Amino acid sequence: MVHLEKMVALGEMSTTVAHEIKNPLTSIGGFARRLDRVISEESQEKRYTQTIIKEVCRLEKILNDLLSYTRDESLALKELDPRDILEESLSMVQEGTLWGGIQLIREFAEEVPRVLGDPLQLRQAFFNLINNACQAISESLPDRQVGTRTMKAKGILSLRVHPFSKNGSSYIKVEVEDTGKGIDPENLHNIFNPFYSTKESSLGLGLPIVHKIITSHRGQIEVDNHPGTGVRFIVTIPSSEKGKGNRINGS
Repeated sequence: MVHLEKMVALGEMSTTVAHEIKNPLTSIGGFARRLDRVISEESQEKRYTQTIIKEVCRLEKILNDLLSYTRDESLALKELDPRDILEESLSMVQEGTLWGGIQLIREFAEEVPRVLGDPLQLRQAFFNLINNACQAISESLPDRQVGTRTMKAKGILSLRVHPFSKNGSSYIKVEVEDTGKGIDPENLHNIFNPFYSTKESSLGLGLPIVHKIITSHRGQIEVDNHPGTGVRFIVTIPSSEKGKGNRINGS
């Protein structure tokens, strides 16, 4: 009850603050983009406008993460193939700047039961996990010289999807594993706590949002941590097979 009261208070505060900040932030970003389009590439002011645009995007992400964590959003449930959701989340990450020097390994079962879930929320959860994995790999990779070019050595991102049964019920298991440095054991018990981060540029809501989304789908998330060699996040979600008693709405 204490935790619930805190979340309600935090939700009300964040909604008010986000509303007050988001409108002027949108105006700042819009005017900065308009200026950026008319300023020549050689101009000193070009660097200023691009910095403004970059920082506005960062602040908008912080606001969106804050609202995603504190809002009590209802689930728009659909029958989904978890492999499709994972591929869509992966494509979102591959469009970013973290992908260089990463080798992808897919291990998807040929037959996977569908799950009943909210596609937008599940996509956000797996995007956060994959993006974190890519960031961990990028931060741990040494530079290597190829001819006259400096490149990152290869790190490995492994994505696995497979079904399993437990106590007569059907589940799907999704694993996101990286070859980064792993998590400091001293920090491990805090990774799902909101606003806890070891990075100055992070608000500390990425994994708490993942945890919130997965638990709202009656799933669970586990961590298999190997300090120095990488980490594996294991997400388990009940399938929507009829007659198994796994439907989120109880039908």
